[in-house]
Amino acid sequence: MRLNLSKNLEPLRAAALAEIDRHAENLRAAYVTVTPGQALVYEQKRREAEAVMSGGTDAPHIAAEAEMNGISIEEQARAVIAASDKWRAASVAIETRRLSAKAAVRAATNPADIEAATALI
Repeated sequence: MRLNLSKNLEPLRAAALAEIDRHAENLRAAYVTVTPGQALVYEQKRREAEAVMSGGTDAPHIAAEAEMNGISIEEQARAVIAASDKWRAASVAIETRRLSAKAAVRAATNPADIEAATALI
């Protein structure tokens, strides 16, 4: 990203902060579907999978997927938890980089430092 030089850094900061958020969202998209409705489904499936692993039986998403995949409900629950754990690890890494880059943008005192900070994500 190439930023325009200006004495007023606030428009540059705003553009850099928005670019950092866009880039973080693109990184997240490599791991999950980035739509609000689907995110709710993922959360529900995680809760159901944890319930199954604790002996629960109220898990309609897990039961439907297990049947579709021809595996036991417990196997499906383990698969959902494994996928969720993989996402959680990636999410922490992406969010840490995003927040670090934004902090660097806010601390920057010149356009070159703002631009360099956007590369931290």
